[in-house]
Amino acid sequence: MRALANLALLLPLALWSGSAFFFTVVAAPRLFATVERPVFAAVVNTLFPIYFTLGVLLLGASTVIASARASRERAPAAILLAALIALAWLGMLGATTWIEPQIGAARALAGTPAGDELFRRAHGLSMIVNGLAMLAVLLAWALIARAHGGPPGSRGAAKVGAARGAREP
Repeated sequence: MRALANLALLLPLALWSGSAFFFTVVAAPRLFATVERPVFAAVVNTLFPIYFTLGVLLLGASTVIASARASRERAPAAILLAALIALAWLGMLGATTWIEPQIGAARALAGTPAGDELFRRAHGLSMIVNGLAMLAVLLAWALIARAHGGPPGSRGAAKVGAARGAREP
């Protein structure tokens, strides 16, 4: 049962981490550098709502599992893990419910000084929120790795495995 709970926590967290890294570090900068601005805007305007909604769903699932575990275990590391994932989830929720509508309003005013300023602010805020969410999740992964003694094959992992009697991988 614990393995299933671990999977329920880690799978959505891993899926969001991978998609966030790919979108933020690979896809968006590459598109920005290689396609004309109107094409870039159309692609990003299509992907952003999906990206943020995916974040709400995946990080929400991990938040529920991590929070239940923290409530049950009451260990500081479990509470910190739940808080970090919840922080990232709140960022994605805010981006979906507040920032995306602001970007939509800016699109409606495209080409005007007010529309350009609104877009600049909303886009800047979305970059900050996304960066903070990614940082929170990176810290969560570091906490998870620390709790398990490090990568497989490391001295810390061997000590943890020995302490557990090699019950868990």
